[in-house]
Amino acid sequence: DNLIHSGDSDTAKRFPAAVTFSVETAGNEAIRIDASGRLLIGIDAVHPIGDNGNPQFLLAGTSYQTSLLGMQRFQNDAYGPTIILAHSRNASDAGHTILQDGDELGKIRFNGSDGVDFVSGGAEISVNVDGTPGTDNMPSRLIFKSTTS
Repeated sequence: DNLIHSGDSDTAKRFPAAVTFSVETAGNEAIRIDASGRLLIGIDAVHPIGDNGNPQFLLAGTSYQTSLLGMQRFQNDAYGPTIILAHSRNASDAGHTILQDGDELGKIRFNGSDGVDFVSGGAEISVNVDGTPGTDNMPSRLIFKSTTS
């Protein structure tokens, strides 16, 4: 049950679609790619987050260190690491169709356990188109939302 590969850079290992692939460290599972192609770190099954179901990437931990997602940039300039959320109205991968006034560019949601699941949203930060977009021009507004209950 061991797969070890080292040396040449042009060898591929392929598995049937229904196989779960995992990486172990010192006998403990560290990373899993499940049969649906979801990447799981620190957990062996997806637990729904929010009202839209299961994420394709899930990092779960029982401490600050094991649930911390970090990015680092090492360069002699003034810029730091970047997260980019991008949206196109085109339904095909890599297709581009211009957004419309009011469309959402992206959002960050903050959910907490209500004792049952993570459906309860506490707050959200989103960015929406605010005007008419054009080539190299995306007028937008930043929206902060929180619950009152």
